[in-house]
Amino acid sequence: MDIPKFLLIDFLIFLAGTFVLISFRLFFKSSYPSPQFNNKESLNLANFSIPELSTLIDLEVRAKKEGNVIKFENLMGSWKFLKVWKKTTDLDDYFSSYLLRLFEATLHLMERDDLPNEFPLRITNSIKFGTLSLKFSGNGNLKGKQPFLNFYFEDIELSFGPKLIYRKTLDIPESNKRPFFALVALDNKNKWLAARGRGGGLALWVKQ
Repeated sequence: MDIPKFLLIDFLIFLAGTFVLISFRLFFKSSYPSPQFNNKESLNLANFSIPELSTLIDLEVRAKKEGNVIKFENLMGSWKFLKVWKKTTDLDDYFSSYLLRLFEATLHLMERDDLPNEFPLRITNSIKFGTLSLKFSGNGNLKGKQPFLNFYFEDIELSFGPKLIYRKTLDIPESNKRPFFALVALDNKNKWLAARGRGGGLALWVKQ
């Protein structure tokens, strides 16, 4: 399953929460800050160039044949979602890309402090609207020469600012049914990351 599609599984819950947030703010005239929609400014894209799809496809072909040199430590940090291309096409999945940028979809990776462990990565995916946020958290690892980022989510949380308003523990799928990303390329300055998900979509993130 692709990260964009996984994040949208509970989108109805998120939209319901968004409606509550907007109603709350209109009624109580809350002083919480408004969400930022200036994607280019928030992602700071002016400082580096974004690769074309053709370039990513070439890098993917090379990664499959030769592997790549993506290092564990270089993946650590927060990655803002930028764009996704549909499976087997050169078309931008505009609707998913727009929504996930609008709701500031973020992939966060950090090294777990309880090593050694089969899953040394802590992985979090989140989307937010103002102070309302939806977050999936779980664990992952890197395997293979491409390599593959294998992971699973173990809980989902909906928060209003610092207040947790909903939490659910997720069933951990069997190993052969877990989502993964085949890492395509990492910019040599760690500015962007590209990967293809289990569902076939090609996604691109930029470092926050």
